[in-house]
Amino acid sequence: MAGEGNTSSPLLDYRRANLKKSVFIASYNQKKYLVEAVESVLAQTLKPFEIIIVDDCSTDGSYTFRPSRQ
Repeated sequence: MAGEGNTSSPLLDYRRANLKKSVFIASYNQKKYLVEAVESVLAQTLKPFEIIIVDDCSTDGSYTFRPSRQ
């Protein structure tokens, strides 16, 4: 069978490479969903190096959102 005995996988190779991953979240009047969006990113297997939230001139106060560090 193809790949039999091969213990390497793209996911393992990615982790071994120790690459940094950035996540961008675009937001326009979505303040009530930002906590959920950030928590979803942090729940992924591969953790991001940084999360960047881009606000497009929201009028709901989204620009004031500051996630707490854990």
